[in-house]
Amino acid sequence: MVGNSLPIRDFDNFVGKTNKNLKLFFNRGASGIDGVTSTALGIASIEKPAVLITGDLSFLHDLNALLPAKKYSIPLIVILINNNGGGIFEMLPISSEKKLFNTFFKTPHNLNISSLVKSYGLDHHLIKDTKDFQNKLKSSLLKKSLTVLEIKTDSSLSKKMRKKYWADVVKKIEGNISLK
Repeated sequence: MVGNSLPIRDFDNFVGKTNKNLKLFFNRGASGIDGVTSTALGIASIEKPAVLITGDLSFLHDLNALLPAKKYSIPLIVILINNNGGGIFEMLPISSEKKLFNTFFKTPHNLNISSLVKSYGLDHHLIKDTKDFQNKLKSSLLKKSLTVLEIKTDSSLSKKMRKKYWADVVKKIEGNISLK
């Protein structure tokens, strides 16, 4: 399952082609972020293995979904992209007006996700690098309970990386077009 805002956009833009038979799910709540974890848990109770890729605000908005996850031992791997709130808003033009943007659009929570997840008696791992992610993902697939793999990111840096990526794509496309 892919969460709303940046995760689904990044998935659409950056996931490559595969011959694997994957089932992709997503939902769009009234506010865009409500019920993402709960929906993923419903899917995980039937489809195994199940993975949710979500942002920190969506995850926090549906935090109490962790209660049934624990109670019913639902095996779900949550890949949590933590940019400390509202990274999608970095993509808006208003983000260049730093004072206005930081006051009205940026939504930092500064919460310790590990403590929150562990307070429900569930596993949490703060990912250090690609190899660590691969190892934790592999071991989490064998578990019979919810595990959160948290990846901390910087939304401003991510915006710069996306811009560079798209500029490189445009150059490559333009370089392959020949006008006759």
